[in-house]
Amino acid sequence: MSIHYNYETPSNHFIFLKHYEEIEEITESIYYNGVCNGIVCIASYRGIVLCNPTLREFWELPPSILPPPAYLSPSKDLNYLMDMTRGIGSDTNANDYVGVRILNPSHEYEFEDVDNHRKYISKVEVYNLSTNCWRKLEDLECIIDSFHCSHVMFNRAYHWGGYLKAGGNCIISFDFRADSFQKLLYPEGKASEGREGLFVLNQTLALIYFTEIYPPDVLVHQSIDIWLMKKYGVRESWIKELTVAPMLIKAPLSV
Repeated sequence: MSIHYNYETPSNHFIFLKHYEEIEEITESIYYNGVCNGIVCIASYRGIVLCNPTLREFWELPPSILPPPAYLSPSKDLNYLMDMTRGIGSDTNANDYVGVRILNPSHEYEFEDVDNHRKYISKVEVYNLSTNCWRKLEDLECIIDSFHCSHVMFNRAYHWGGYLKAGGNCIISFDFRADSFQKLLYPEGKASEGREGLFVLNQTLALIYFTEIYPPDVLVHQSIDIWLMKKYGVRESWIKELTVAPMLIKAPLSV
């Protein structure tokens, strides 16, 4: 999960979070997922917590309302699943903070259907801070890849890398105001093997792509490409801004 401030709204109000005297000890790994207006987001496989370090307050989000898969014990929250994608942004129309949680297929029984083909159906739920409740959205016909592709907030939407059922990968964005997803295609000239990351450069959605050549010790043929989407949502508007090669590093820190 990540929290990003929306610079397009003039509002700079602080969020006052409910303070708990005690919180159950979290023994597994904790991940820092961003900060917004002084509110820090941390998450683990047990749950999601928003913290205000200045006021020493925190708010623990309620458990998922998505039904657990058949292989998962009903007593366990879906946060225990490894393949869970999260994101948080703001709905400027409602002056509210909105979270989205996407459950990707993460088990062999969820990956395959009767024809032994991989399923590309992800479950989606949305959280509103104003109501402190989750609500289910329609299933998403793709798989979000939050591990191999870094994510970014841009154009009032959150962006991840994803895989399509029809084949190939793309960018999946979620608009927090409209509760809707959009598919953005990668540039046609992008190499097929490598690692990518999304970021914002000069107020433009940008893609950094690191070409991986195997064996990994053959570094001279590796390169880093930076692409810019000049017109948002239009695949033909991608331009390759920069290429750095040959590379004598294993991978850039941003990928």
